[in-house]
Amino acid sequence: MKNKVKRNEAIRDQTQGDNYALNQPRLKNSSHCCKLALLITIILGLPCTAYQLLPSAMGAAGIALQETQTAEPAKSVWDGVYTEAQAGRGETLYGRECLKCHDRSEFTGYRFISIWGGRTAYDLFENLRTTMPLDGPGRLGRQGYTDVIAYIFRCNEFPTGELELASSAETLKQIRIEPRPPQK
Repeated sequence: MKNKVKRNEAIRDQTQGDNYALNQPRLKNSSHCCKLALLITIILGLPCTAYQLLPSAMGAAGIALQETQTAEPAKSVWDGVYTEAQAGRGETLYGRECLKCHDRSEFTGYRFISIWGGRTAYDLFENLRTTMPLDGPGRLGRQGYTDVIAYIFRCNEFPTGELELASSAETLKQIRIEPRPPQK
């Protein structure tokens, strides 16, 4: 009973504030949930307010949508927010630290966008920094995690730019992960 109370408290804490998605339990076969959540997001047409996916306490079958009022990020991943050199460093780090447990396909294409689309680079950064690697979250340092994110962006064929992706929270919060380039 004690573990159940702690888990419920952890879920409650995770659903409040900027860190709501951190330390979520990994769902093994959640592709149906992701597809359903993406479909709901598309149907609702949510460019002004972000609805974020939360694994519910009911497990993989449950999806909760939480409306959050946030300032619209100034940039998109389609604006060239990292460099090729940075992505190269991230690839090396990913191969050394992440590939032991994670196939590259976990962070590319539909699978990546269904989870991270509409969120910010900061959300991805904080999730990686506070949960990975499993045997030492945070040990890659801010620049290491930012380099890995640059590699993930390259794997998703987001364009490179002239400046490296900065590791500051303020900068990362200004970059929205979008499935396709924004219409101008």
